[in-house]
Amino acid sequence: MFKQFPSNITIGNKVVAKANECTLKVVKEIEEVQFETFRDILASGDKAAILKFIKEANLVAGDKGFNFSDMYWLV
Repeated sequence: MFKQFPSNITIGNKVVAKANECTLKVVKEIEEVQFETFRDILASGDKAAILKFIKEANLVAGDKGFNFSDMYWLV
């Protein structure tokens, strides 16, 4: 486990914003990815899984938390 130093934003010499500390888990091999949410599927980077979900899921009903705005960065 590694702790990431949080980012800070300063104006002049004054800190005006600070991110939360983040802990990263480093593994030797990739663990099985569980596609519990649409964001999990996107984060996997598996284009086939993303396209399969879009073809089969009920996007209007928001299956697995689907939201069109989550895909904007793909464009």
